[in-house]
Amino acid sequence: PRAIDAMRETVELVRLLLDGARGPYEGQVFRATAEAYLRWEPLFREAPVLIGTWGPKMAALAGRVAQEVKVGGCWNPDFAPLMRGYIARGAEEKGRDAGDVGIVFGAVTVVSEDRDEAEALARQEVAMYLPVVLRLDPTLQVEEGERKAVEEAIDHGDVAGAAKAMSRETLRKLACFGTPEEIVGQVQALADAGVTRVEFGTPHGHDEAAAIQL
Repeated sequence: PRAIDAMRETVELVRLLLDGARGPYEGQVFRATAEAYLRWEPLFREAPVLIGTWGPKMAALAGRVAQEVKVGGCWNPDFAPLMRGYIARGAEEKGRDAGDVGIVFGAVTVVSEDRDEAEALARQEVAMYLPVVLRLDPTLQVEEGERKAVEEAIDHGDVAGAAKAMSRETLRKLACFGTPEEIVGQVQALADAGVTRVEFGTPHGHDEAAAIQL
């Protein structure tokens, strides 16, 4: 119920522990006594922080305290500038350069020399996510008929029907799929939009080892 406070205090507490601080912590969500400290020498005193979110408030927190923001289930270049703006609000409050906070996109990835095979598997994997992502990504524009067809199929447990109802244009915003050459192009589009790192999510392909090699 207090996600922003809980995340901020978690980062603060972990950093205090790694720094070797001894003393009570009185937060709004978490508290720690002076007996909460590491009884060993940690391998490192500083750890980079990645915060996963789609929302403007959590992203602004990341702009204040984190090194990266992860947007899961997104492969939409149009969302990257919006996320950069969210991050900048928090970064400016702390006098940080928003460009120092990386943006990570990760989504279902399917790679194959057979483009149609890759698309079919990607459809099957992401169809269920479309209604959720539509609530999170204001830049994702989907025709009303397509949206209703997908939602009705999902309501009836018809994953195949939901996958079939989704347009290729919509699928491109939710997943990374195609031949190796097409994957390169999709990654480049994200880089051009300001994404600094990508994570290729499962299933990768029908034969995962072969897909990863591709």
